[in-house]
Amino acid sequence: MREAVAAAFAGTFERQEAEKKLVSELDQLVSNLRIQSSMGIWAFWPTLPEEPDFRSWLIRLMATGMKIGLPRLNWQDRSLEFRQVVDPDRDLELDSKGLAQPRADLPEFDFDSISLILVPGLAFDANGGRLGRGAGFYDRTLAQVAEHVRRVGICFDVQIVQEVPQDPWDRKVHAILSPDKGLRSCRDDREGQVANRA
Repeated sequence: MREAVAAAFAGTFERQEAEKKLVSELDQLVSNLRIQSSMGIWAFWPTLPEEPDFRSWLIRLMATGMKIGLPRLNWQDRSLEFRQVVDPDRDLELDSKGLAQPRADLPEFDFDSISLILVPGLAFDANGGRLGRGAGFYDRTLAQVAEHVRRVGICFDVQIVQEVPQDPWDRKVHAILSPDKGLRSCRDDREGQVANRA
């Protein structure tokens, strides 16, 4: 999928334009959901080539007082601990693989204070299926979150595919947000209904 993302953009300008569109869509999503700073957002800190870069958007929200929780890997139970980040320059450190994550001494983000979860993935499908990297960190963590909390997959349009292979323990997203297609609600065949939660 990394190669597909690279092939979709002829140069840096095209990618930057796509990411600008995505940020505009993210602003609209937060406005439509009327997310208050006292609640907040779980998000990922995009640094991998296949991830749209919306870090400037997260920093802008932090500056307004919005509570932003970013994931820290918990290798003991292979789940994620979302910790509140206020200043990425001060609050993030590099893990053993060179990826940025919150410091361990930062406060954990209360599960009851989440309004929205922005979920990364290598690919997504129209039923909300998500292809991760195979370690199951997000699936284990999302299983602990109330179903009404909106889970939105963030990706480039080329990462939306016909079908993503699913195991029974995989957690689906309620909607997918991409630069050109905008926000699309997902239909879960196992529930037989359209998820209009986002």
